[in-house]
Amino acid sequence: MKHFLLQSASQATCRFILGTLGLLPITLGAITQFQLDPARSAISMSGTVVALNQSLTLLEQGPGSLTATYTGTLRADLQPNSIEFLGGTLVSPVETNSWQPGLAGAAGQALASYGAKASIQVVIFSANAVAASRGIVFQGRSIPLPLSAGSFPAGGLVIQFKDSTNSVVDYRVTGALSVNGSKVLGGLLTNNVVKLGSISTVSGVQTLTLPINSSYSFSLDSTLGPVIYNLTFTGQLVATQGAIEIDPIIAFEPVASPGGPLVLKFPNEKFKLQRTPGLNPPTWTDVSAPSPVSLPTSQPGEYFRVVPK
Repeated sequence: MKHFLLQSASQATCRFILGTLGLLPITLGAITQFQLDPARSAISMSGTVVALNQSLTLLEQGPGSLTATYTGTLRADLQPNSIEFLGGTLVSPVETNSWQPGLAGAAGQALASYGAKASIQVVIFSANAVAASRGIVFQGRSIPLPLSAGSFPAGGLVIQFKDSTNSVVDYRVTGALSVNGSKVLGGLLTNNVVKLGSISTVSGVQTLTLPINSSYSFSLDSTLGPVIYNLTFTGQLVATQGAIEIDPIIAFEPVASPGGPLVLKFPNEKFKLQRTPGLNPPTWTDVSAPSPVSLPTSQPGEYFRVVPK
């Protein structure tokens, strides 16, 4: 008879092995929402702007304009030997100061998370550029990452801008180059981090520390050619244990005959089914079929779990 590992993702999560003896529950870890501590979560931005064949270092518009504190949630599936960052891992830089340019690249300034400037001088040509980021939301996900002695490889986290027209850089270039407007930020960042992330428990409070070293580039069109921004984000995110999720409601219909299918039901609007051919290591992939799902019991071993979308 085929054996299943059916994992529901939550605090009281249980694994169920279906075999000749029936359903046997085994205790599993929990999915936890870690809330960022802005006092300990800060990421600095550095980089260059390339224009007129010149590469110039981005400078602060004012004290602290290239460093931002962060708020948000790190959502992780914690197992005894692994950690997996799930959908719902969303973090944002805090917009506490006003930097140039104004909204949509207008003259003036407005609240922003980062504010950078650069000056370009080529023979008789010169230009001044200012840029400010606004409405940024980063999201992160990962496969299960090995967890040993409280440490895990943070380089396994995939970071990208959340799909939204709100994550923008407003820019304004004046002088020999004349261009202004907003650039919507999208797609993946390159994760360059080599430091290990960590999970520790002090006085009963779990703390997750995630080092950040990611890069991102984008270009703008101008009257004298492209203006290319190369950005690097470095720092760390520190979060403490918050809410632990409630079990999805999972129901089984009994197998009608020996070797027949097991029918699994779960809330489609919030959860999805995943499968893996093995557990060392697991390679979870989504099962496209919505609930209810019929799982055959007469084929070679395969493992399933229900996780939040």
